[in-house]
Amino acid sequence: MKLADLPWIALLLAVLLTGCGSDNDSAEDPEPEVNFENKPFQAEDMGDAMVRANGQRVAHKPVFATAGVMPSLSQDTSSSSPVSSRVTSLEGSLLVDLLSAKTLPLKLPPVIEGAWQQDCTQGKNGESYNSRVIYQDGKVSLYAHNYSDADCQDTLARIQMSGRFTLGQATQLESGEQVNFLSQKIDTIKAAYYGESVIEASNDLGLCGIEEWSHGELQNVTDCDAFDINAMEKNIVKIIDQQLVYGDSQSRELNGYPDRLETDISFYKAPTQLEGSWLQECKVVGQSGQSRYLEVVGNSVQEHWTLFSDTSCDNKILSQVNAYQMVLGNARILTSGESVTEMHSVLFSSEMALHSLEITDYFNHPQSILNCGSQPWQQDTFKDVLECLDIQTAFPLSTQKIVSVAESEITFGDDNFKGVDGFSSQLEGQGFIRQ
Repeated sequence: MKLADLPWIALLLAVLLTGCGSDNDSAEDPEPEVNFENKPFQAEDMGDAMVRANGQRVAHKPVFATAGVMPSLSQDTSSSSPVSSRVTSLEGSLLVDLLSAKTLPLKLPPVIEGAWQQDCTQGKNGESYNSRVIYQDGKVSLYAHNYSDADCQDTLARIQMSGRFTLGQATQLESGEQVNFLSQKIDTIKAAYYGESVIEASNDLGLCGIEEWSHGELQNVTDCDAFDINAMEKNIVKIIDQQLVYGDSQSRELNGYPDRLETDISFYKAPTQLEGSWLQECKVVGQSGQSRYLEVVGNSVQEHWTLFSDTSCDNKILSQVNAYQMVLGNARILTSGESVTEMHSVLFSSEMALHSLEITDYFNHPQSILNCGSQPWQQDTFKDVLECLDIQTAFPLSTQKIVSVAESEITFGDDNFKGVDGFSSQLEGQGFIRQ
């Protein structure tokens, strides 16, 4: 069932009313010979929820959960050893069988690494969703949002997921399409809900064993049985030019893999000239210091920012990890004669950690404007602050920047010198060096 098949709020209330178990005692499907795992969560899979109620499975899966089935290999009827129901490796005599059946032409695996983005997609009932997934160095990160309106403005829920992935061997569907198996081991899932009635119901029921749900604040649901990780481990993918298509989660076989591709859901890849890792070491700001580290994958940036109490950058005060989407715009020439590029960025994830007991107590004070969400600040522990408006005053969700790009160094605009159009009028004195 896709999101459009059932109003999201009705599904969520059904999930809330049935509760969320913690044990998974259902029999597991036999594992294929090669352990391929599934696609990252997609926002349209929110309607695919499954929970336990009094030890029984109900008809729906919870928000963002997916399941999987293995596609069949096409069968050559002249072959004495049918391969239509097997997942095989390219080793030993099986290689001869597969080549004889002409089901797996030898070809290089597609390049899946990069940042893939699904723009605002409308459902059938006036809702919408978007998501982005990043594959890099064997790691996968997913950020997904669901909205109550058709323009991806009024958030209903969001999820963050991280783990590891492996792109498997190719196979051929009965349709004749060549696809690859995708394996994924999920390490962490965090979810946030929005809306007073949903939050109240979640707390009353202790959804996922949590009684401190609050508006828009991520909670760790990795061990919650409602988010059935075992059912999220298998999928197929096909890359066509710069488009990534996953398997249809509603069409799965006994072994858990989809047997066909989605027809209306795709992600596109957006590489930029800033690709890579960049470090700005110990920049002095007044009587303190800061360091910043950027990981740029396609149009997605993860920024690690650390503030120090001293100019030698020895004593940490706080750290922040921000993830944002960037769009490079027009070129412009500064009055200094330097050539720069306009950059628009939208923050979609933000976490902060405090590194001293004194500052932690200050943030937790009942009258502190920095005491946000239901969870207290804990020293050296990252806390979700995307919805903390007072903190986002210093780190706005949407910004306009300028950037100077060279082969081994990038330099951003100085926010202390901005023109009437919102862009900086000069560059920072210290740039980022490619790592």
